[in-house]
This record gives sequence, structure tokens and C-alpha cells, in this order.
Amino acid sequence: MVHKPKHRVHSFRGLLSDSEPGNQDEINLERQNVNLAYRIIKFQLMGEKPAGANQESIVQIFKTEQTSFSSQVYFTNPDLLAAGYLEAAADAKTEHQAQIVIFDQELFSQNIFISHVDDESGESCNYYIEIEEVPVGAATLMQLKLQVARKLNLQQD
Repeated sequence: MVHKPKHRVHSFRGLLSDSEPGNQDEINLERQNVNLAYRIIKFQLMGEKPAGANQESIVQIFKTEQTSFSSQVYFTNPDLLAAGYLEAAADAKTEHQAQIVIFDQELFSQNIFISHVDDESGESCNYYIEIEEVPVGAATLMQLKLQVARKLNLQQD
């Protein structure tokens, strides 16, 4: 099924090296006094050297900044918006690339953070995401912001 956006779409792209604390991309989506929420509609990965390196990359998109990075993916994590796995093998006899990308249609209203881990080779990974603006009422926007505030409050305890 192809998602046909009804509203404005923003695209973002970047290159992430193998993550260490503080090495993640932040996409600034916070706007003041605007009744907008966002949802991911496309998420794609490509290795920095698509035909020239062995690679096993895990790229994850979170609602909150991450302080540690892991190649483990937990769909039960309420901060996880999307996860992608890229496997590439390049040798004299075979070249192949496999990609699995999963994302939720969840609405969010804050900045998002993209992290990358490659346990196999430490290769860098490109990402491309498209995010759709979704107009929401004041009540829905307040509910989204309260969810963020509750999580921040729980993290401080």
C-alpha cells in the first residue's frame, strides 16, 4: 500500500557513523503555537559504500535523545518510532544488499533522534526519511505534549 500524503511533507537525510554517546542526528520539529503533529511516511537506508563493504547496520528513530546505543531493537519501547536493518555483503563472487524497515504511524510533536550501530564493520549508513505534517486540534496537541512531559518526569525520578 502506498501512502498518499494529504498534507505538507518534509524530507530529511543524513549520514551516521557507528554511534557512540552523543553521536546521533536530531531533527528539529518543535514549533511554537502551531497545531501540528507529525508522522513518518517513508524511511530508507543505504550504506556509505553500497558495493564496497560488508555491513550490518541498525538505524533507529526515537522520540527522545539516547544516551546509550545498542544493536538490539525493542518494539515495546514507547520512544521507538522506527527501526531499520541494512545488510550488505561485497566480495568477488557475490554482492547483495537487504533492507528491512519498520515504522509506526504514530503521531508525535517533538524533535526526533536518529541513531546507528554497526556491530559488524563500523561502516557508516545513510538515511532518508519523509515526515508528514498533520494538523491537529488543541486537545490532541496538548495530549501529545503531556505524554512527553510525563516521560521526562518519569526519567528524572
